[in-house]
Amino acid sequence: MKLSCLPNELGSDYINANFIEERSYISCQAPLPSTVNDFWRMVWETNSTLLIMLTREAERGYAKAFRYWPSSVGETSKCGCFEVQLLKESLYHGSIKRYLSITKGPIKRRVCHLQYTHWPDQGTPLLTEEISKLLDKKKKLSKPGSPTIVHCSAGIGRAGTFIAADILLKKMNSLISELQTVKLEEKRAEEISKDHDNQQNSFSLCSTPLKLLKQIVLKLREHRCGMVQTEEQYRFIYQIFKDKLISDWAKVHHLLKIKEDSSRSFSDRFKASYPLLHSNEIEHFVGPDSVLFNSFSTINVKS
Repeated sequence: MKLSCLPNELGSDYINANFIEERSYISCQAPLPSTVNDFWRMVWETNSTLLIMLTREAERGYAKAFRYWPSSVGETSKCGCFEVQLLKESLYHGSIKRYLSITKGPIKRRVCHLQYTHWPDQGTPLLTEEISKLLDKKKKLSKPGSPTIVHCSAGIGRAGTFIAADILLKKMNSLISELQTVKLEEKRAEEISKDHDNQQNSFSLCSTPLKLLKQIVLKLREHRCGMVQTEEQYRFIYQIFKDKLISDWAKVHHLLKIKEDSSRSFSDRFKASYPLLHSNEIEHFVGPDSVLFNSFSTINVKS
């Protein structure tokens, strides 16, 4: 992505980062000693108030990210034309929450920094629960019009997985919201069931989760090459969705039952797309592992 140019510094308008999902996110490479000032320029120029770090500073003896914040609470670091101060730091299982202030001249801003430390490079955490909690924190802390900056080391594997999972869960929440608010008439049911290809930047509510996931990852790769690096990460996104759906299943099922009489047709369409809600057979809903693998293989061929 492009930054403002610094006087007499050729190439100072470049940083290894990309806007994602209509500027809702920025996925970027972890700061290096030579790029940490550019990183803070990016935070400042995009008015970001939330930074998510999905790596440790070093893993398996290799440097993964340069520490771009002060080490101790109350301490201030000079980063180019910015002063960065660590205001507060709280430790949780597998994650650290920090509040930082950035000062440029007379202007001071506050940002939140969430670091998750249990995610192996090119792999996935053992359980989805901690990432789901991190996604919930992101939802509470993010602000409209302010992109969330997400990075791991290269800014494509773990960062891509996290962003894809967040987008997929948003689609699910949109579906639940639709069930709560829309009058489920046959005409409306047909309208929201149209093929997403005829609607720019939208998805059919009756698409299967696997189809949505495939579309999301392909879209991410249009913005930043290599997003979601491995099949394991692709499966993990789907597992997050699956576990979240199970936890919310009772709520969705209850809504369907209430709405069923007023719109039999839409209820049938919805159940056909989400067999779990009809049969409560989770494996049937997820489908064979080979289907998930083939989906990821197809993405790699296309991109």
